Amino acid sequence: QALPVWERDIIEESAAADSNDDPANGPAVFAIVGPTGVGKTTTVAKLASRAALAYGADAVGLVTTDTFRVAAREQLETYGQILGIPVHQAADSQSLQGVLAELADRRLVLVDTAGLGQRDPRLAEQLLCLGGGADGSPRVQTLLALPAHAHPGTLREIVAAFRTAAPVAAVLTKT
Repeated sequence: QALPVWERDIIEESAAADSNDDPANGPAVFAIVGPTGVGKTTTVAKLASRAALAYGADAVGLVTTDTFRVAAREQLETYGQILGIPVHQAADSQSLQGVLAELADRRLVLVDTAGLGQRDPRLAEQLLCLGGGADGSPRVQTLLALPAHAHPGTLREIVAAFRTAAPVAAVLTKT
């Protein structure tokens, strides 16, 4: 079934990516960004599981930058334990770059970010944390999680708020 025009416009605005591209194919570092409750952690777990099945758990790295939500790390660690993938935590840009350096041999590294609303003043700070270091360390590519059931105006607001993250693709959640 074809997408309504407003959904196509939102997706095209958020990223220009080939729909056949699969982040689980790696090698890459991807952060899933989006508002609270959109399904970022679940998306990270699903992508990690696909990559672990295809390439082995030792080819996948998991990182959380969510220092806001109670038990955020524990939730990702539960997924990591099931998949046999350790989870690392990074509280700021410097610690993130350190963790990414430790995981440089991984085919795919997935970063689970804090769920901040598009109007949250801490959002800009979090998105800045994802940038690569001046020393040539990897730049984290972002995937924007968009809830498929959201109102078109809300989707536009989310896309606009997360535009500074320069997402390379959108992930539709809650389908």
